[in-house]
Amino acid sequence: MSLEKLRDWVGRTQAVEDFAAPFPVSALTAATRHLWGNPNPFAASGLPAEHPIELTLIWVVVLLAVFAPLGVWRYRSMSR
Repeated sequence: MSLEKLRDWVGRTQAVEDFAAPFPVSALTAATRHLWGNPNPFAASGLPAEHPIELTLIWVVVLLAVFAPLGVWRYRSMSR
């Protein structure tokens, strides 16, 4: 499926892009592009486009804060 067909099928590409922009993979991709000096062709305005590195670091902290305690809890419950 080509990108144009997908955009025609979705119909509201801006809404989809706005929905996907703050997610971890999108933030990591934008941060990597920024660090390597390759501008993001899909960047618009807003937090994900203007501060991709900071957003990626926030995602790392959030994911660790959620899943590290869950992993430790699961490990302790399995070793009993």
